[in-house]
Amino acid sequence: MGDMRVAARWSILLLVALSASAQKPDAGASDIGKIKVYFYPGNNGFNNKVYSDQTLIGKLRKNQYILAELEPGRHVFRAGGDIKNGVTVNLSAGREYFVMCSFAETAGMWVGRPKLPCTLVDPEQGRSDIAKLSPNPQ
Repeated sequence: MGDMRVAARWSILLLVALSASAQKPDAGASDIGKIKVYFYPGNNGFNNKVYSDQTLIGKLRKNQYILAELEPGRHVFRAGGDIKNGVTVNLSAGREYFVMCSFAETAGMWVGRPKLPCTLVDPEQGRSDIAKLSPNPQ
C-alpha cells in the first residue's frame, strides 16, 4: 500500500510539472520572427512621440534610444503628429534597422515637429550612434 501512495504522489508531481511546462511559453517565443528597429533622436534630442504606422512606439528623449520589435513587412515610421512626415521601410528578417528623427528650431523656439522625415540610417552608423545613448526604459 505504501508503494502505491509513493507512486501516486510521483505521478501527481509529474503531471503538475508537465502541465506547468506546457502552459509556460518559451522566454523568446513571442519574439520569433520579429525585427529589431532602433529609434533615436538626431541633432538636439527633443522629446517627441514615435510611431510605427498608427501605433505609438514610445517617446524619444534626449540621450536615449527606443528599441521596438516589429513584424516583417512594410511600415511607416514617423515622429510627432505629422502623418505626412514619415519614412516607409520594408522590414526583412535577419536585419536590424536604425531610424533617426531630427527636429527643427524656429526663431529660438522649439517647435516639436520633425525637421525632416525620420530617416533610415546605415546599420554601421546606427550602431555607432546608439552606442553613445542609453535605452529608454519606457
